[in-house]
Amino acid sequence: MKNAYNEKYYLDINEQTVSSMESKYTKFLSYIQDDINPSEIADLGCGSGTLCAFLKKQYPNSNVVGLDAFEIPLTEAKNKYKNITFLKCNLENEKFPFEDNSIDLLVSHEVIEHLQSLENYLSESYRVLKPKGIILFKTPNRLDIMRVISPLFGKKWYADLDETHIKYYDIFNLQFDLKKYSFQQIKTYTGTKPLLKKRYINIPALPIIGNGLIVIAKK
Repeated sequence: MKNAYNEKYYLDINEQTVSSMESKYTKFLSYIQDDINPSEIADLGCGSGTLCAFLKKQYPNSNVVGLDAFEIPLTEAKNKYKNITFLKCNLENEKFPFEDNSIDLLVSHEVIEHLQSLENYLSESYRVLKPKGIILFKTPNRLDIMRVISPLFGKKWYADLDETHIKYYDIFNLQFDLKKYSFQQIKTYTGTKPLLKKRYINIPALPIIGNGLIVIAKK
């Protein structure tokens, strides 16, 4: 993870509200097809806490904890959401502040692209998950066809607009990494929205090379 605090990036995410992100978060959680009632949830890379607040709304009886590497968004989150615990933790090189086999659900929404390496992120995630616990995360798709098409029209690929992004992944290398750390029942989804949707045109999302990448797996 980039060690420098990026003021513009966090000013942007601090403007997010639970209501403005609700449709995205609802779709994100819909990939959990099991009927779950998690008692312990952790948001890895929580930023200003909007996903944590949404999770608390969806699972009101759960204990929700948000982790982030930077104090400024954590302070913002603590001021906004008093019923949620927020802790400082660098996902790349620090032990997560949880006991072994203690978390039912781990989530990260557009976080891993900010990391240099997934080694600590995945090994610690596996350690803290309960048996059959779930990890769910979303990230840009390295193989997104728009990554090639956008520059042809003089535009940047949407993910490259964020200068804090470091590394991109695809379904193949993420499946490999998750298996390396013993995760099971790994499912990947690409194309989180249609390739093109206009009034009279609707081109559906494409497999493998669609935009956005969702991964869900179990311990």
